[in-house]
Amino acid sequence: MKNAETIINDLNLTGKEMDIMKDDILNTLENLSATAQESSAATEEITASMEEETAAIEGVANMSEELTKLADNLNTIIDRFQI
Repeated sequence: MKNAETIINDLNLTGKEMDIMKDDILNTLENLSATAQESSAATEEITASMEEETAAIEGVANMSEELTKLADNLNTIIDRFQI
């Protein structure tokens, strides 16, 4: 009879330990999920910033091309007046 009681007590103790481990695993998974969400949000912000920077660089490149065309036109006009 004592052997059965010992086994039951061991099973109860093991069950409690497993319950604690389950809670630890759930907490770890929740933390990982939160970290993944934060990383995702940060990645989205970085992507948006990169898109804005790309658009700004494209704008500068376009203005540079326009400036080059204006300089070429100015040189053409100046060449007309050179003797």
